[in-house]
Amino acid sequence: MAGGGFFGNPDGIERLAHALAGPDGRSGGVAQAIREVRVHVSQTVDSLVPADWTGKAADAFAQTLKDRDVRDLANLSDAAVGLGVLLFSLAAELSVANRQAERARQTAHDAGFGFDIDSSGDTSGDWLHRIEQQIPGLVNADLLKTAHAEMLAARRRAEQAWDAARHLLGNVRVPRIGSDTVHQAERWGFDHAALPANIQGRHTTESKLPPTTRRPKQYADQQRQDGISFVHTHCASIVQAAKHYGVPAEAIAGAILWEAVEDPHSSRREAAVALGPGPGKVHWVEGPGTPNAAEQAENDGKIPPPLPGVIAGLADLGPGAGALSALIRRFRVLDPDSAIQYIGAILSDDVEIYKKIAHVDISQNIGVLLTLYEEGYAEDKARERAANPSQPPQIGADMGPWVMEHLPWVRAQLPCL
Repeated sequence: MAGGGFFGNPDGIERLAHALAGPDGRSGGVAQAIREVRVHVSQTVDSLVPADWTGKAADAFAQTLKDRDVRDLANLSDAAVGLGVLLFSLAAELSVANRQAERARQTAHDAGFGFDIDSSGDTSGDWLHRIEQQIPGLVNADLLKTAHAEMLAARRRAEQAWDAARHLLGNVRVPRIGSDTVHQAERWGFDHAALPANIQGRHTTESKLPPTTRRPKQYADQQRQDGISFVHTHCASIVQAAKHYGVPAEAIAGAILWEAVEDPHSSRREAAVALGPGPGKVHWVEGPGTPNAAEQAENDGKIPPPLPGVIAGLADLGPGAGALSALIRRFRVLDPDSAIQYIGAILSDDVEIYKKIAHVDISQNIGVLLTLYEEGYAEDKARERAANPSQPPQIGADMGPWVMEHLPWVRAQLPCL
């Protein structure tokens, strides 16, 4: 359901279509802006040829520029319109598929005991529901079958829409304007895109490279690629954890991406002995007698303790119980779903600390959340804020500014948003 529906976000797709082709798909948007530039270029080319300069050379000069630049701009405008029309159609089909999926969901719910249904047509309920399902007459099996069939029909419609869009996209030809490479264009975008209002000046990272650029060292680049792939693959888990803990999904993804892209392990040996060996580098242990953020989340009840009640007798081991807990925690922070849960819980703890001490809600402030995630000391910083209420929560260190500067890119790595 993340991002506006079972099968995608038609509202977001339609907004992009409007931006490309204008509200009616023919005038306005990027396409109209390019047409205006094309006219301006054509007029400029004409002005470069003096009135008294006639003949084949003058005509060839003007025609060469027009054939190359004006023609390419015209093709670029047509491409923007083509993309816009393609996206309008995709958004319309996804809207229908999402509505059909919602009906299927309601039908499954009406079958009894609040059953839910996923986009593959599988129904689910808690353990009590599943037990009661076995008792004849308590669940309307016909409604469940109807819900299953309707969800599969919605899924087929959505998949056909996406497949058609991919096919049409392959036929759209976007001319290349200028001589810059793709990497040069990316670097220009990351260097010149407008900064968020709460970031003062560009933040120089150690790599000094856009996140899309290959790293010189193979192991560092492997971690960059793995981090990006991890966020893509576990988008649904990230969004679900974000909703559960009341923090932005971009904050959880940003922590994972920054650690992988900008702060990779220097070697496999270092990764094996690191305090933070997994996604987001959640620490599994800290110095002697110092509870780390992950352990604090367990103490707060946001993460189940490593030694649950069924084996509470192990506490008789004394210090050995703490060592066993830490070892179990290490396995957890290496597990994708558990690591995501830990990151969300740690961010949630910082939110609660700020609310309690400084009476400030930072739950949606991605830059501040990631500054606290990287640096720690949330209580000290909250007290500083409480002592100076006119001072907004600060974004500092490396992770927070980097994620804020690259926020559109970070969001793009979450395809389910």
